[in-house]
Amino acid sequence: MNEGTFESDYTGEPVYLVLGTDQETFDLATLGFSSKSGKITYVSADNSIARVQGSVVKGVAEGRTAIEVTAPNGDVVNVLVYVYEFKSHAAGEDELWLTMGEAMSLRDKVTVTVIPTSHPLSDKLDGMADLTWVSSNEGVVTVLDGNIVTTGTGTANVKAIGTDGSEAVFLRRMSLAMWKLPMLIPLPILSGSLMTPISPRSPRASFPQYLLARRM
Repeated sequence: MNEGTFESDYTGEPVYLVLGTDQETFDLATLGFSSKSGKITYVSADNSIARVQGSVVKGVAEGRTAIEVTAPNGDVVNVLVYVYEFKSHAAGEDELWLTMGEAMSLRDKVTVTVIPTSHPLSDKLDGMADLTWVSSNEGVVTVLDGNIVTTGTGTANVKAIGTDGSEAVFLRRMSLAMWKLPMLIPLPILSGSLMTPISPRSPRASFPQYLLARRM
């Protein structure tokens, strides 16, 4: 390798970046650029699409640009960079009957699709990680990363919201196990007129009535 020039294992393949994911940045030094003397520089042709700090390129907005990799002697290699913005689409609905303090995960009830689905990178992304979970009433149910815990009686919605604005909605209702029947209060048993209680010795009094009448 001559002084001031560089060599690399780079064969011309593009670099793909995905906004908002761990694939949003890429270290161009991993392409193997090296020089015996001087410094290799990396410059983006369009900073509105991708910016470079040192040898690391970061996606800024969806689009295509090139990174000029320049050797000390002025030799240049262009590395194409494609920046994509993928969005998660959430779908699903269910009616949940849960008791007080009961917990469960809703993650397996949500269908998440990363769009555009036609791109080869879409199946490598975890769209579930992009969902926003919201409870309509945290006094009834709380939610964290798809895991819910009931905290009170009543009805509340839990939503999984995709980055494209789509929603998977789950309705939490109070389980039958939480319902309590009202206490039955016996009324005085009246005989004849509404003003005359049945006597314990009355021939009309049944055994339960007799017991009740003895307490009056």
